[in-house]
Amino acid sequence: KLEEIESELQRVLQMPNDDQAMAEEDAALPSDPSEIQVVVEDYQHKIQFLKQASLVRTALDEATTLSSAALSTDPNLGQASEQLVQAMQHLDQAQALMEASRRPEERAVATQIIESLNHSIRRQRIEVLHRACKALDASIDISSNQMSAKSSTQVEEAFQVLETLEGGPLALEETLRRLTRRIFDRALEPLLEPFRKNSPETHSYSAYQVNVQEDQPSKRLIGVSASTKKGVVHRIEWYRVDDDSMQTDSAGNKEVLAWPVGVWKDTLSTLQQILSFVSERILLQRPTSCALVGRKLFGKPNALPSHLHLNALGLESTLLGDDHGLLMEPLVELMAKTCLPDQLSASELSVTLSTRGKELLDVGTSFCQALVDCGFMKSLEENSKLFDLLQNFEKNYVEHRRCVILNQGRDILRSRDYHNTVTVGVDEDNEDPGMSIFLLHKSSVSEVAFQLMQLLRQTMTESVEMPASPPTLRPSLYKTARELLGLFRAIIPARYRQEIATVPRTAAVFYNDCVYLAHHCLTLGIEFKEKYPEEDARGKMLKQSCIFVDHVPIFRELADESLGDMLDMQGNELGEIVGKRIPYLGPALASNESLHEWSEAETALAAGIYHLRHLSQSWKPILSERIFCQSMGHLCDAVLTLYGKQIKAARSISPNARHFLLGLFRKASTDLKELFPTNPKPDRCLDDCSSEWNRFQALLQFLDMAQLPQVEAALGSGVFRQVAAPELSHWIQATFGDSAERRSLLQS
Repeated sequence: KLEEIESELQRVLQMPNDDQAMAEEDAALPSDPSEIQVVVEDYQHKIQFLKQASLVRTALDEATTLSSAALSTDPNLGQASEQLVQAMQHLDQAQALMEASRRPEERAVATQIIESLNHSIRRQRIEVLHRACKALDASIDISSNQMSAKSSTQVEEAFQVLETLEGGPLALEETLRRLTRRIFDRALEPLLEPFRKNSPETHSYSAYQVNVQEDQPSKRLIGVSASTKKGVVHRIEWYRVDDDSMQTDSAGNKEVLAWPVGVWKDTLSTLQQILSFVSERILLQRPTSCALVGRKLFGKPNALPSHLHLNALGLESTLLGDDHGLLMEPLVELMAKTCLPDQLSASELSVTLSTRGKELLDVGTSFCQALVDCGFMKSLEENSKLFDLLQNFEKNYVEHRRCVILNQGRDILRSRDYHNTVTVGVDEDNEDPGMSIFLLHKSSVSEVAFQLMQLLRQTMTESVEMPASPPTLRPSLYKTARELLGLFRAIIPARYRQEIATVPRTAAVFYNDCVYLAHHCLTLGIEFKEKYPEEDARGKMLKQSCIFVDHVPIFRELADESLGDMLDMQGNELGEIVGKRIPYLGPALASNESLHEWSEAETALAAGIYHLRHLSQSWKPILSERIFCQSMGHLCDAVLTLYGKQIKAARSISPNARHFLLGLFRKASTDLKELFPTNPKPDRCLDDCSSEWNRFQALLQFLDMAQLPQVEAALGSGVFRQVAAPELSHWIQATFGDSAERRSLLQS
């Protein structure tokens, strides 16, 4: 076709110039020379397009031949990939020529040709990449204690293909990502298992034995393909000797590695040899491949990698984020976990911490330098996370110690049973009156608050006993002690919110906890600030700023709020229990016969006292005696007030009603006294803690007086001093009939 178009173009160019000869030569050609020039340009454009398409087909056929062992005596995937690149370049030029075409019919035909060639290139590209990945996977064998790599031209060709045809799902980066994950899962991660599972108390470790060897190719065997035999197999093996084969020193003791620094030194040395083998024998020291693998193993993750499973939608699973730092992230985490001690005494701190930090920094620097030499890292500062741990070992210990204490406090607050209590404080009978305000009265607090305060005191003791180096340790421990109080306020009210609001015992325990913590906060700062040594500016600053009293108002507010809300709720419940049953008791007292309202009043009072008795049983073992009496007195006032309102509402009280009320209130007085402690006497508790009790006792005595002279005598002796004059006048008018004696008494 190309030859036909070229011959046609030559014929047009050699035509005579006159119009008559042109018409005779070919009647189909235009007569205008400018139009002939357009035809010539179209033919030239078509020839260039077909030449580029021919070059694409030639390069594609050459790539197909070079990539197939059946079509070539010497297949070469690297050269095949180069031919594919040339084919794609010619295809881009052909597509540009197609887009410049001025004839729609020619553009449509050219589009079909380009789509056909593009499909062939894409199919051949996938085939070449697949064969390269297959050759690379077949040349590498990895297990938990050995790794082997076949050195052959096919491996080099595979890397050449992946770098040449970069991009797409089977290109260099994706292939090396899978290879890196395979190396990490099978070979590298098992080396970190001792730091995850075992401890020096339960297991001892010997040094790894590492062997590197080469296996020369065997002689050609009949029936065995050359591709499976040619090439040297490089192998590295590592293993720990068992206890029976472990070497011994001159004294006959088995040589075991010191935990944890000695084990880490040996592990990093083994990792260094394995990674050197990977760089030299598997990646063939190719800079691009080493950099990609290094980023996967030691890079910084820029997102949280996770697989998005789309199988239910008929789609393939997709990786979200970059899974960089496969080895470095767990390595740094486990090194911090095993090498940073949870706690050191003052004598161990200066020696153990600095020595261990220096040893780890030396071995870590050597390890990272080996990674730079292998091409996995560009510089030592590229991975700042490891060097931050090793160079600032003392600083990281301080932060680790803080986290350990806070985790202990969090475990106390979350795992302990909040309902278990312990008794704290002193008896109120034995206290010094002058020191009463500074003493914690005997009560029960939760084991959670008690153990948290013990942990806080231990933290403050450790803070004042630690040396000045590291300089941030003592301030950090002081800060951590304050943060423990914040943990209590953050966790307990949120976790037991429903119980504190609805269960009387839990509300009382939480009230006592807040009072207990506030009481200790009053004196903690004074107790410990004098113990800080003034060795440096930090010590002087701690001595001046050590304070916990700022937590006191917060805990007192929590205490008052919790118990106050509970008393309000119990008062409302007593209103439901008692108040709804006696709304018409006042008018019913005018009757001289027993009515339904009288029996309802008796039932309501019994139900109210029964409810108070249950509250007393819940609160008496928990609350201090003073708070218990004040709380119960407040609730007794709620019941007595309800009956007092009905007495005020009574226009007349018949003699039988007076006797009924006298018996009812005498029994109520006896039952209410039983709710309060016997030492001191219940009357004293009720007098001090109930605002309605004295008025109730005056009403009880009034109901027991059958004649007005008795009332007048009691009035003169001060029996009614707690009763307002209008209220006493109402009692007299409702109980006694109109008479000159009553009018005289009321006027007086």
